Amino acid sequence: MGRTLSLILALLSAPIVLIAADWNILYPKGKQPKHGVEFNLKNYCESWRMNVELHNIREFEVVPEECADYIGKYMNSVQYKVDSERAIEECTVFLSTSCGLKRDGRDAWIFDVDDSLLSTMPYFKKHRSGGEKLNLTSLEEWMSNAKAPALDHTMKLFNDLKERGVQIILVSSRREHLRSATIDNLVDVGFYGWTSLILRDPSNE
Repeated sequence: MGRTLSLILALLSAPIVLIAADWNILYPKGKQPKHGVEFNLKNYCESWRMNVELHNIREFEVVPEECADYIGKYMNSVQYKVDSERAIEECTVFLSTSCGLKRDGRDAWIFDVDDSLLSTMPYFKKHRSGGEKLNLTSLEEWMSNAKAPALDHTMKLFNDLKERGVQIILVSSRREHLRSATIDNLVDVGFYGWTSLILRDPSNE
């Protein structure tokens, strides 16, 4: 899931030297940087989060134990909102200056569903912000309730695209049996008028 970071104040007050820390995910055992930079746990978790977003760290099953609280706090912070708003602003600038819309009914924009339009944070907040190994059955049960809140910053871009006449295509790793719940959830929170919803093909499950 790799999408949250937070750290309790008590941990922030206790810097941890990671020069030779064997558990450093960025620098596995025997591969620590030669420059020997010292940094504390907050720096480490922030660096881990950034490298996940840059796709330098992939296919991890859980957020590092040391960073689970930090991830949760980040996802509920003002900084997360500022980061999200800036990302949407950059998308809008691209759309207005570089996208070259032809307005022929064939312009299209693709959105992922989870954590792009709908937030899964209410679920992961109850599961240590990704610090627990994902239980797919539990997550899908939560998704089937169709109560995921909208991400407001993305709603602005979504509506802007509709006003420009751009076809909106939604993709998701959700399985086909969640189609009805996903559609209900999207429409209930204000995401309507999209062209199609592509879910995970049964052959890829």
